[in-house]
Amino acid sequence: MAGRRLTKVKIGDVDYSSLTRNQRHNIERRGRRALYDLPPDLIREIACLAETLRLTNSTVAGVLLIHGLRDLHNGSIDLADLRVPGNSPRYDFCIDLEKLMKKWL
Repeated sequence: MAGRRLTKVKIGDVDYSSLTRNQRHNIERRGRRALYDLPPDLIREIACLAETLRLTNSTVAGVLLIHGLRDLHNGSIDLADLRVPGNSPRYDFCIDLEKLMKKWL
């Protein structure tokens, strides 16, 4: 970068010129990332599909989520039917994803 003058770019409260490439990338990804706790078998299934189809795990998971939401909206599936009382102080119900996966797959 010798001989090049960095222009200070400030978006909101963030001075981009003082950040590393990874830090800028992470800031740009905010709002597009989600973290879910899923059974290991489900994670492996998505990774296997992604590898077979030569797609990213995120793409495969995204397509499957979209299809699931479509089925939910058109009444093909009803999450309320899958709920059981939960142990969480924050949530009243849970769904046993491992049991559901064994039943449906």
